[in-house]
Amino acid sequence: MSGTFQFVALPSEQFVPLFGRNDSELEAMGARRLVVDENPGFPCRVSLVDAEVGEIPMMFGHPLLSLRGYDEEAMMVAAEVVDGARLAAAIRAQLADDSVRYLHIHNARPGCYNCRVERV
Repeated sequence: MSGTFQFVALPSEQFVPLFGRNDSELEAMGARRLVVDENPGFPCRVSLVDAEVGEIPMMFGHPLLSLRGYDEEAMMVAAEVVDGARLAAAIRAQLADDSVRYLHIHNARPGCYNCRVERV
C-alpha cells in the first residue's frame, strides 16, 4: 500500500435544499442551524474547511478524534481515539491492514461523524 488516502465529504447536493429554510422548518425536519461561537467550533461534513467564528466550521479542529475502520461488509474491525496531530499516522496504520476497506472519522467528543477516508 502506498500510504496515500483521501477524505470524502458528504455530497453537498443533499444539503442545498436546507440552506434556504428557516429555523422552524429545519426543526420540523429534525435539523438545526448552529452558529460557531468558538474556534474550533462545530464540524462541517460537507465543506471540510476551517471556519471563523460565526461561519461554517471545520471538522478537524477537535483535538480528539475517533478513527473507525470498516471491512467490505461494513463491519467495524478497528477503532481508536487519536489526537488530531497524529491523525495521518493513525489513518495510514489502519489502512495498512488489508481487511480495512475504508475509515470513518468522528469527533471523540461528542462523537459526531466527520467524513469517510479511502485509499488512493
